[in-house]
Amino acid sequence: MYSKAGIISSLGESAANHILFRLGKVTSEVLHSHEQPLLLIRTKVIEEKGERKIVSLCGNLKEKILFATDFSDISREAFQYVGKLVEDGCKNVTILHVQDKIKIEKYLAGKLEEFDRTDTERLEILKNQLKSKGAETVNVKLLYGIPSKELLEESKKGYSLIVLGSQGHGFFNEIFMGSVSHNIARSADVSVLLIPAKDRGNK
Repeated sequence: MYSKAGIISSLGESAANHILFRLGKVTSEVLHSHEQPLLLIRTKVIEEKGERKIVSLCGNLKEKILFATDFSDISREAFQYVGKLVEDGCKNVTILHVQDKIKIEKYLAGKLEEFDRTDTERLEILKNQLKSKGAETVNVKLLYGIPSKELLEESKKGYSLIVLGSQGHGFFNEIFMGSVSHNIARSADVSVLLIPAKDRGNK
């Protein structure tokens, strides 16, 4: 599974110079330009016998997965990787969709009930697919708020890995990463598997 993904630490040697960003310079550059799935391993710096060492915070990545979806094409692609992780032994998955409060309240407030119904149905379909692949526990969560904020809050609940597409409905061509995936990569305390769009990986 991970042999097909680039793997990089969330803390590079120059991290002391990038405290505000929480990512080393090299890591940040890779996050903005990767064309293959990218596994971001969370690390920390410790002092040992007068020396600074970088150690991994990663345990069993397949223990409890959080999959975030906005139902875009890239999210569907990322979901395929979640399915492979389940087939590879992951038994506990939470599927999360956050309805974007800012977009809905500005333009679509009258359709929230319809969105609730449609999104719940979509989440249940994804849940059943993972169950059919062998997952024992699949929770679905439909939240309303600011996607990156809600996802960060959810990520604090004991997950071992977050899986999401590295661009979504909020994609900007000049940035290469959606704002939600960028914020999660920078701020979450959990390892993150980022899946790029197919057309980026096939250039």
